[in-house]
Amino acid sequence: MTGPVRVLAATYSILALAAGARSLTQITTHLSEAPLAYGLSAVAAAAYLLIAVACDSPRATGDRCYGSPAQPSSPACLAWAAPPSCPSSAARWGL
Repeated sequence: MTGPVRVLAATYSILALAAGARSLTQITTHLSEAPLAYGLSAVAAAAYLLIAVACDSPRATGDRCYGSPAQPSSPACLAWAAPPSCPSSAARWGL
């Protein structure tokens, strides 16, 4: 994971933790006052968590050594964008 992506993932992880704790507190103590608002707060926490997890995906980190011979993710992309750590990825897909 590169530096900026790592910072982004850490930021969204903190946001997910804060929004989750806030929504849990709101839902357990004041749910009858504003159920829609507190429910949306929980949805925001889930969205932040999803984004944080997505920042660690192979596409976000620039790792082009993913997929399988039966289901290659993008052989054409692998042919030109393979990082030095996997120089044989194009040959692996028969390109």
